[in-house]
Amino acid sequence: MGDEFNAQSERGVLYDLPVNYDDMNDIDNAFFLEDVRRMINIRRTNSGIFESWTMNHRDSNICKVTVSGQNFTQSYARYADGKAILVIPNNKNGVVSATVTIPFDECGIAGRDSYTVTDLMTGRVILSGTREEIETFYVSVPYSYVGIFAVE
Repeated sequence: MGDEFNAQSERGVLYDLPVNYDDMNDIDNAFFLEDVRRMINIRRTNSGIFESWTMNHRDSNICKVTVSGQNFTQSYARYADGKAILVIPNNKNGVVSATVTIPFDECGIAGRDSYTVTDLMTGRVILSGTREEIETFYVSVPYSYVGIFAVE
């Protein structure tokens, strides 16, 4: 309905209006659309993690991620099959820099000789090493954006 490229609407309900595809010509909307495409690809590529639904939410594959810094929004990890994906949102004003602590034990990924942390929004490996070397890492997340990191 245009939400994926930030289409604008005169009324409060967007779903009964025709989509204004001219909104895609706005460069900010085009970047937003590319981010949405990346997020959908991350979800589809990691379906074992993001499409695991339990009868009781207390049994789900989700846990808290500790982020210290400038009053960050609550972050979380989803995990399965020896892999964790950390989701670090920023709905505070400005670029927020923070220290992320990886919840190895809670995600069931403890006990390996080495790990790799990949920024899934860019595809770049940002850290590699032992648990002690990468247990905490630094991120900068722009306002109204989300950092998504895989730990394998």
